[in-house]
Amino acid sequence: MFAKNSVLNSLLILITVFILGYISVISIHFTFANIIENLDEKIKNEQARYKIGEYILSEIDNVEKQYYQMAMAFNTRQLPPLKTEIIKKIKDINKAIDILEYGGTLTKHIELNIVGVHECVEHITFTPTKQEEYTFESIDLKPKLDHLLKKLEEIKDIIKLKIKIQKIDSFEQGEKERFKVKLFYKELPSLFIRMQENANRLLYDSKKALKIHQNLIKQE
Repeated sequence: MFAKNSVLNSLLILITVFILGYISVISIHFTFANIIENLDEKIKNEQARYKIGEYILSEIDNVEKQYYQMAMAFNTRQLPPLKTEIIKKIKDINKAIDILEYGGTLTKHIELNIVGVHECVEHITFTPTKQEEYTFESIDLKPKLDHLLKKLEEIKDIIKLKIKIQKIDSFEQGEKERFKVKLFYKELPSLFIRMQENANRLLYDSKKALKIHQNLIKQE
């Protein structure tokens, strides 16, 4: 009788240990899966941030090219189409900065050199990891974009001055006009360089964060 009770108790203990072990394995599995899933989401989110940074940098480059096209013009009739395109791109950059600050989805149009397919559309969704009153991009880039819009209003007058300078025979007579034109052209490159540096910092920060998250996944 004692032997039967001993065997029964051993079986009960074995079954209990098995059940506890099984529950522990399941708990560890779900805990581990949650950790990996959260880290994976963080990586995807940071990749989205990086892509938005690339988009901002690309749009700044495009705006710079169009600005120089306007600045090199000698006819005011060439300005309106370029001006319209620049205003649109500056609005798009501002929207991208807002997504970095508040979250949202950026719609990116990619031009394709394929017969019958002109472009494809990529949707990039980003969620800020922490609530900040202002982001670095908002503080540093938006004022420069506003400054670009103001410079846009000056270009027409600069083109008129260039035409006027060409018609002046005396160098001394056109000195004041030449100074204004030179000053305008001198300010533009430094403004775009600072904007590109800001956008590159965003890419650098994203790459750094991606490496941290990838290393955490390896550790887990």
